[in-house]
Amino acid sequence: KVVQLMNFLRKIVSGKRNRLQTEKYDLDITYVTPRVCGMSFPASGFEKCYRNNINDVAAFLEEKHRDSYLIFNLSCRRYDYKKFKNMVKEYEWQDHHSPAMNVLFEVCQEMYSFLSKN
Repeated sequence: KVVQLMNFLRKIVSGKRNRLQTEKYDLDITYVTPRVCGMSFPASGFEKCYRNNINDVAAFLEEKHRDSYLIFNLSCRRYDYKKFKNMVKEYEWQDHHSPAMNVLFEVCQEMYSFLSKN
């Protein structure tokens, strides 16, 4: 019952966004291409009640992508990068705002570099 309630709250917070829903997961993650996806903030503490639970996100990425993923934290917030084997690049990108042009280019260049290697 608690899991159902938390998934219901997450769905409300997600609004009209697509959610990745399987037997094991109900996450605010959307695949843009087979190798690129976007997700909301991986939360812990009380915030995990209505956002992606960081442990669920880590389990999902490990199950589906093993050690072949790189997370781009485009928020001004930090979280426990060890959950993702420190495979996280951090960029200051204020929520609901456009990034500085140099930050946008850095992110695109890093993404291109990662995707080219793998």
